[in-house]
Order: sequence, then C-alpha cells, then structure tokens
Amino acid sequence: MHVRGDLQLDDGGWSSGGFMADSKVDGQVRSGSQQQWLSRNSQWGSWAGSNWNMVFVGDTNAPANTFPNPPYTTVNQTPVTREKPFLYIDAAGAYQVFVPSLRSNSQGTTWAGGTAAGSSLPISQFFIAKQGATAADINAALAQGKNLLFTPGVYHLNDTIRVTRPDTVVLGLGLATLVPDNGVTALSVADVD
Repeated sequence: MHVRGDLQLDDGGWSSGGFMADSKVDGQVRSGSQQQWLSRNSQWGSWAGSNWNMVFVGDTNAPANTFPNPPYTTVNQTPVTREKPFLYIDAAGAYQVFVPSLRSNSQGTTWAGGTAAGSSLPISQFFIAKQGATAADINAALAQGKNLLFTPGVYHLNDTIRVTRPDTVVLGLGLATLVPDNGVTALSVADVD
C-alpha cells in the first residue's frame, strides 16, 4: 500500500501486534500502543513510538537498533524474500497473475523504482478452484502442470493437495479456507522451489 500522509497504528486506545510489508508511508508512522510489531521492506518518512517489541527488517528510515530501550530491533536488509503473487487485469483486458521475483539482501519496497521485478502468468495456466472442488480435482490439475487459484470459499479436503512441480503458484483470493477432514494433511510440497 502507499499511504500519502501519516499512519497511526491504533485508534487512540488499544492495539496489540501488527505487520506491514512492501508498503510506503509518505509521512510519519506512529506506533500508538502496539505491543508487538514487525515490518519488512517498507518505507516511511519517520517513525514515532514503541512499546514491548518492535522489529524492523529491510525498512527504509527504520529507527536505530536500540533494544531494549526503546525496544527496537533493526536489521538493515532482508536476507531473502518474495512478495506474494497477485491477480490483475492487463492492458488488453486479460486476467494475469503477477509473480514477484525472489529478492536477496533487499531494503525498501519492491516498487520504489517503478514496476516490481517479476513475471506474469496468464490465467489459462491456472486451475481455478471454486467451492466444492475436491482434492482429486485439484491434484489432477496440478499433475497436468497447472498452477492453482482458490476463489473465496471453504474447501473440505478428504485427501492431501500435493504440489510436486517446481515454481507452482498456489494463490488464495479472499478467505479461501482449506479444511483437512479426518486428520489429513491439507497441503504438502515436495522438495522443490
């Protein structure tokens, strides 16, 4: 997200724990009563406030490492990260899924210099799971080399979803909820990237 102003992380009352990543705040971020905080690869004009434990990893304009007083733990660069894929409509009106590139030793947002590095996959390369899809349906599509996109819904699974192909994208939209029935494992990933 890009906040064009200041950001207060509580409503003047209570707040307990928060997370921000790949975001920019033009003004000041005020932590308010945040008891635990983690930010990664974000940027802001300035930071004010602390409470129990505030962690900053790869952030631009992060407070200095001063733990325990104030309780700031600051790591200048994020060792390895990849932002999550997202669905978008391209200039021709076609649905695509953008897959951000892996980044090493990074600081700041992926998009500070313009378009983030990564690649786009056409929606035709995805099995679009809708509520009612079975583990067998999903596994058959994965075995055919499809990526996987869950639409919002509750998915009861009587078998494990098995991701075995390297670079498979598994993306959930909204509140896509996997319910492993009878103790099965919801999803397993082979020893692949």
